[in-house]
Amino acid sequence: MKSQRKFIQTAGIVLLISFSSSALLAAGIADEQISGSDLSLSPTVAYDVATLRVSSDAADVTNAFQSGESISMDLSSMTDGLYNYELSLVTNSAEAEGSGNTGTRVGQGGQFRIINGSASVYNESVAEDEAAIEAEALIAEQQAVNNAASDID
Repeated sequence: MKSQRKFIQTAGIVLLISFSSSALLAAGIADEQISGSDLSLSPTVAYDVATLRVSSDAADVTNAFQSGESISMDLSSMTDGLYNYELSLVTNSAEAEGSGNTGTRVGQGGQFRIINGSASVYNESVAEDEAAIEAEALIAEQQAVNNAASDID
């Protein structure tokens, strides 16, 4: 009983941390569009230099953009899986000109999935459902192990 309670507490903490960290990434500095094999971001603030990084366990790609350029990435060569993106904007032209001034940086992050070669927004409510199902399965498995152990005693 004590180990089951500790297991449930640990599972709850892991779920809380994973959902909290994804919420902290979103800063709302750009509108995202993810469709087909393209990720496009339209900044809602003025910027001079933008950096877009897309990463997963299998890939890590970074592209830089100047003000006025379309901030987008072709995802057609990426394999199926869950990806993170990070957009970083520099809002001080002094850095863009190389003056040594660090400028003001703002950032935004998000997630998307590629399934059968097509990208789509990672739906957090679906992820919560999947995580809840997985947690329930782990709890049931732990209960079965505990029951089997008590049958042996």
